[in-house]
Amino acid sequence: MNVLWVLILGSFLLSSCFLFALVVLIKNIRKHQRQEILMQLFRMFSVPITQAQADPQVLARWSELSVQMRGLFPDIFRKVEASSGAPFPFSFELIESAHAKWTSDWLAWERKHDLEYKERIRAVESELNKVSESISDEASALRSRLDVIELEKLGRYQERYEEYVRVGKTIAELKDSVSTAPQIPKQ
Repeated sequence: MNVLWVLILGSFLLSSCFLFALVVLIKNIRKHQRQEILMQLFRMFSVPITQAQADPQVLARWSELSVQMRGLFPDIFRKVEASSGAPFPFSFELIESAHAKWTSDWLAWERKHDLEYKERIRAVESELNKVSESISDEASALRSRLDVIELEKLGRYQERYEEYVRVGKTIAELKDSVSTAPQIPKQ
C-alpha cells in the first residue's frame, strides 16, 4: 500500500512539474508574442510619425489604422503609453502641430490661389479693355474666357476646401480621442 501511495504522490508531483513547466512555457510564448507585436507596431508607425511632422495628411491617413490597432492590442498600447507618458502612436503634441501646420498650409494655399486667379483675370480684363467694342466676337471670347477662369477658380477652391475640411476633421477627431483617453502617468 505504501508503494501505491508513493507512486500516486510521485505521479502527482511529476504531473505538477509538467503542468508548471507548461504554464511557464505558455507565459514565455505570450510574452515573446507581445514583444514581437510591439516591435511590429513600432516599425509600422515609425515612418508615419516622422512624415506626419512634414505632411499632416499622413496623420489623417494613418489615424484610422491607429484606432483599429489600439482596439486589437489595448494592453500593448497601454504599456507603451505608460512607459512613455504619451499617447501612442501619435502624441498630443504631434497632433496639435500637424493641425496647426495643416491650417497654416491651407491659408498659404488660399492666398496663393487667390493671387494666381486675380492675375489671370486682370490679364484677360486688360486684353478686354484694349479690344474695341466694335470687335464684338473677340470681346465676347474674352468675356467667355473670364467666365471659364472664374469657374476654374471656384472648382479648384471647392476641391481643395473639401480636402482641407476632411483632413482637418480627421485630425481634430484624433486630437479629441487622444485628449479624452485616460491619461497614464509615467512610471
